[in-house]
Amino acid sequence: MQFSSHVRQVLAAGLAGALLLGGCAGAPTSGDVPLAGDRKPVKFNTGKVTVVVTDFAGQPLKLARVDIESGSRSEDYFRTAAMSDVHGRVSFSGVPSDVRITVYHAESQGNYSREFHIPSSGTTELRMMVERMAY
Repeated sequence: MQFSSHVRQVLAAGLAGALLLGGCAGAPTSGDVPLAGDRKPVKFNTGKVTVVVTDFAGQPLKLARVDIESGSRSEDYFRTAAMSDVHGRVSFSGVPSDVRITVYHAESQGNYSREFHIPSSGTTELRMMVERMAY
């Protein structure tokens, strides 16, 4: 069986490519392959927290802004915020273990801030009371 010159060129190019790529796919000759730089493994945040915002009488405060912030270094930095619902409730997932939670309720001008440790399993439920400011 004879091939045309075009088919021979294509076959020759394919064979040359296979030989070149075959050298790239080989196993390392010794030990572990070093990665670029000394990177720490990525840590996924798995904490869950539910915050219920109330006044000191126990009445839920809707539309309270709840901020969660953690980490001062850029690779650890985490920040998120949400508004409480009509029951004063707001939930977050993917929260780091050590956070500062800040609550601000614009209507009453009340606020509260505190640091918490959030376990990586289960849901942490917090009740945060905000004092209504006198007008």
